[in-house]
Amino acid sequence: MSQILVVDDQASNRDVLATLLGYYGHSVFEASDGVEGLSVAAREQPDLIISDVLMPTMDGYEFVRRLRQDPKLAGRPVVFYTAYYLEREALALAEKCGVSYVLRKPCEPSEVLSVIEGALGIPPRHAELPEEIAKEHLELITTRLSKTAEELARANLRLEALIEAGQKLATELHPPSLVDQYAAVARQIIGVDLCVIGILDKEGRDWTHVAASGLPDEAAGELHSRWKPDTNSPHLDFCAEGHLGVAVRTPKHFFGWLCAAGKLGGGSFSEDDERLARTLAAQLAVAYENAQLYSQVKKHAAELEERVRERTRDLEAAKSELESFTFAVSHDLRTPLHHLNGFSFLLEERFGPKLEPDATELVRRIHRTSREMADLVQSLLELSRISKQDIHFEHVPLNAVLEEALRDARAVAGERTIDWRLHPLPEVRGSWTLLKQVFANLLSNAVKFTVHSEAPVIEVGVITAESDPVIYIRDNGAGFDPQYADRLFTVFQRLHRQNEFPGTGAGLAIVQRIVKRHGGRIWAESAPGQGATFYFTLGASVGS
Repeated sequence: MSQILVVDDQASNRDVLATLLGYYGHSVFEASDGVEGLSVAAREQPDLIISDVLMPTMDGYEFVRRLRQDPKLAGRPVVFYTAYYLEREALALAEKCGVSYVLRKPCEPSEVLSVIEGALGIPPRHAELPEEIAKEHLELITTRLSKTAEELARANLRLEALIEAGQKLATELHPPSLVDQYAAVARQIIGVDLCVIGILDKEGRDWTHVAASGLPDEAAGELHSRWKPDTNSPHLDFCAEGHLGVAVRTPKHFFGWLCAAGKLGGGSFSEDDERLARTLAAQLAVAYENAQLYSQVKKHAAELEERVRERTRDLEAAKSELESFTFAVSHDLRTPLHHLNGFSFLLEERFGPKLEPDATELVRRIHRTSREMADLVQSLLELSRISKQDIHFEHVPLNAVLEEALRDARAVAGERTIDWRLHPLPEVRGSWTLLKQVFANLLSNAVKFTVHSEAPVIEVGVITAESDPVIYIRDNGAGFDPQYADRLFTVFQRLHRQNEFPGTGAGLAIVQRIVKRHGGRIWAESAPGQGATFYFTLGASVGS
């Protein structure tokens, strides 16, 4: 009978063919991959070679190509023996490398015999397969299918556990906790007594964290002190023979090692175990890198927040000191200014007729300037007081506040005719006194800047928004250049000359300070010669 070489990486496949062919008197040699197959073929010079297509180290195509290069083996017939779902690919490969026969896995024994005898040139047998060999073949097939089903079920459970672990641990952003949890997960999924994960420092000289699942806490602590990384070796010296060690790394960064020991059920680690460990290690590396980045960002954000808090404290302290200084200076200036104003008035009243005209004008200038200075000091005191005083919040009907402020505005307008257009306003929570000052300042502003308008119009109303009503005061006065709008609310900043529209330059700064104290904001829109509209909100202080 013939000598036949069977090349297949699955021992169960080789067993089936060896049993069947041996029964009919053929001598069978076995090899687990293409490399071993070449060696056996060169030594035994078989009459026929049966080869799997997909194998590790060297696949069936490369195996046949090498056979054809050997003059002694080039003419040997070859049969491809491949899985059913790879039949199309196997036929294409067979045609490419001159293989005339292809068998599918699994197939009936009679089909195997028919193809092999055809390849060997043996007349076909018509007798049925003996019951004994058929039974043995069936048992082998059944055992193989059962084993394959068990392996698939185990692989499926591992895959499900791997996916579940990835989803669960993806939300863990504390690096040491992440490593601890991964050690426990890896131990469970790989199926071992002990799993150790060591994470190295940036220099790779020492461990920053060692997590051990399957050891008591005290033993884990001792492991951390005794397990020293070998910085000169790319391999993990701790993982000796019988252990499984893989690197925890991404394409750009090396973090450490994952080591598993004591496979449950005994035996050595398989290629599947190693692939699974590498997958877990790669998954851990990505999660650890993300956790590190998150920790760095969080730390940086905390540092920035602390710097902002320090700067805010410094600014508040400087602002408080400035306001205290302003208040003190303003308060101290008020009395001498009051005296200067009073004395200059008395000087003009009593001695005006006796003074030369130039002297009289000088006295009037002193009186006018001292009065303006007193108004300015009063504005500074008011601004400082508003910044410091506590606000007593109460229900304030803005219509009533507006009526009070209007009396002052009409007094400022004097004999001028102004078209007042007033719309209903909401009720708010705030300080009646301070809100009256807001309206008084804005209305007096509108009266002042419409002095040159032929038909002055001042309108007060509200734009109803979903969450925060916007109150507006609009006039058809002088207006201003919108590019300087940000300077309006800065104390002592003026957009018009003093001789055009007199004032201290502090009124709008006071208004802004009050609005901010109420949790709102204020802004203005305008164009030169087209009037101005001031808008403000009162934030959380708005009532029903």
